[in-house]
Amino acid sequence: MNFGSIKEYFYRVQGYCFLVMLIPLSLQLLIHFKILFANSSSAVGIVNEEVANITLFVLLVVVLTIVHWYSKRRLLSISKKLGLGRKLDDYFILTLIRVSAGVVICFVTIGVYVATQVDSLNILFFLSFGWIFFQVPTSRKTCKELRLRGDEREMVFYKKDKF
Repeated sequence: MNFGSIKEYFYRVQGYCFLVMLIPLSLQLLIHFKILFANSSSAVGIVNEEVANITLFVLLVVVLTIVHWYSKRRLLSISKKLGLGRKLDDYFILTLIRVSAGVVICFVTIGVYVATQVDSLNILFFLSFGWIFFQVPTSRKTCKELRLRGDEREMVFYKKDKF
């Protein structure tokens, strides 16, 4: 990713993350309004409410745990690289992977909600949406996760253009 300054880097990364976050949120709102204004119930009704909640919660926890472990392992290798630009480029890709995994979980939650229309699935949707929100990098979080020290830390933390 080409960026002119640290401020531009965070502007782009956060912009991408928030745009990707809008996709499942707008889909969720669209489906809720469609169900709200539709007079007929089009739920499949095959799955029991408890089974849907437990299965989806287990899936959410397993997938997000795998993504967390993968990111921690990948962050360790990124932090050992030389050059701030390389570290930030790889961190950008890792951030998109994290956010994309959360979006996929949101889509699965929305799909199960459409199939069953169990209102308690909205809680799981907003939990996974909240997880996405906490994956958006800030300068402090970037310094901590990449284990930046010295001039690199100061440059990223205070979003300076030069050493």
